[in-house]
Amino acid sequence: MKNLENFEELADKLRNPLAVIKGYLKIREEVPESEFIRNISKHAAKIEKILDELRIKELQTYEMKKVLETTK
Repeated sequence: MKNLENFEELADKLRNPLAVIKGYLKIREEVPESEFIRNISKHAAKIEKILDELRIKELQTYEMKKVLETTK
């Protein structure tokens, strides 16, 4: 159950930087290019970090599954 909660939390975390990126894409003509690139890069890095967390949780879940299967 804890792993499922973690997946929900990570999905929510992904929505925030993605929303910022999408927002900047909509107003890209209105902001200086350097600010645009800096903010897109910053939030893309956040998404990458969250995906790394997700991978760790995925591996933990896989290991947990193996343990549960061997105890049947």
